[in-house]
Amino acid sequence: MERVKQLVSHLTPGSSKGLSALERKSPDDVVITMAIRSPLCKAKKGGFKDTRADELLTEMFKQSIARSSIDPGLVGDISVGVVLASGPTYEARAAALAAGFPEHVPIQTINRFCSSGLDGSYRYLKQDQSWTN
Repeated sequence: MERVKQLVSHLTPGSSKGLSALERKSPDDVVITMAIRSPLCKAKKGGFKDTRADELLTEMFKQSIARSSIDPGLVGDISVGVVLASGPTYEARAAALAAGFPEHVPIQTINRFCSSGLDGSYRYLKQDQSWTN
């Protein structure tokens, strides 16, 4: 526990509030309620080497709708991290429509190799902060 307190003091310089300040809830908190990813395989050699990206995405989108029980029409935006994208740029859009998301839901793809998912999450965090400030 002492180590946690020490780390917190590094994260909040000049603050004597420590861990209690870090644990305090705020309306500005961003919370990830669900994340889903495709299975890991060797690129161009693994079990999905003959599977198109839009097929994988469509199934992932269908699973995210089923697992979250959310109305697809309430989704405000979709971000897809891609690595080694070789197909057309509209694959993610086509997959979202095929999975049941309506046309008004925007989608973006991010190619940052291994950090694509992290980059997508960070963009939403910064976007949310800019809306509330």
